[in-house]
Amino acid sequence: MQVPVNVNLASDEIVDCWKFARDIAKAVCPSIEDARGIDCVAGKTAHSAAIGIELPYYLTAGDREQLGKLLPALPELRYPMSGEQVNEFMDAYRLTDNRPDWEPVFIKESDIWANRQQQWNIFDRHFAALQTAFSDGQIAAFDQYHAPAERIALGALMSRKHAVEYLERCGLTFSTAVDSKSSNCDSNPGSPGGSDTVSTPVAGDADSDAFWRGGTQKRWTDELMMELAQYHELCGTAGAAKQFNVSESRIREVLRNWREKQGQKATPFSGLMSR
Repeated sequence: MQVPVNVNLASDEIVDCWKFARDIAKAVCPSIEDARGIDCVAGKTAHSAAIGIELPYYLTAGDREQLGKLLPALPELRYPMSGEQVNEFMDAYRLTDNRPDWEPVFIKESDIWANRQQQWNIFDRHFAALQTAFSDGQIAAFDQYHAPAERIALGALMSRKHAVEYLERCGLTFSTAVDSKSSNCDSNPGSPGGSDTVSTPVAGDADSDAFWRGGTQKRWTDELMMELAQYHELCGTAGAAKQFNVSESRIREVLRNWREKQGQKATPFSGLMSR
């Protein structure tokens, strides 16, 4: 039986389309950056009698239940974990009576990356679906000045009623979250969705709007870089520079360095968290 997915929907009567798609992605594919307990386990390794070596496997629901019952008596699991913490846990695990005949594999940076990428893939599908719904007349969109929008793009707004109807068509439930600010490419002070100051993201806070909306950031995390890449695609270099409060040359530099880095993150267990 599939568990319903619950989306955080702002209490405002006006909903930012871009943020709405983002929140759906975060609900469908929750972040694992602050994983605790069983969520720190990406998979397992077990001995294969057929070929005589240890092989990686996905965790089944039964595996998760079995391991979950042992965790209260074992050292705490909390991502990220140092090598010393992993060894401490595994030593205790191996001494535990009635433990499974397999060993857990913990999430790594590559799994975090795969999780973020999956979130963005889900975001893209829903943002495109909102455009289709708009073209079909199911959604009426407007800009920050309440003028009718020509398409669903960054900065497009819609009514809460249409947002709820979209969630229902997708089989999603929702709960109300307090959020009175929207995001757009031309966020002007004093205008709807605008702000007099640039928000400052907190490094490591995956749920901070700053990670998805931009702001002043000295440390360019992968989460923030994925948001920047998406923003750059929609608004161009000038728009991204304005939103992130840095120069256009800096935008080009960090994007170039980040894209070069992307090809260095694959490991044998990357796929365990991306499916």
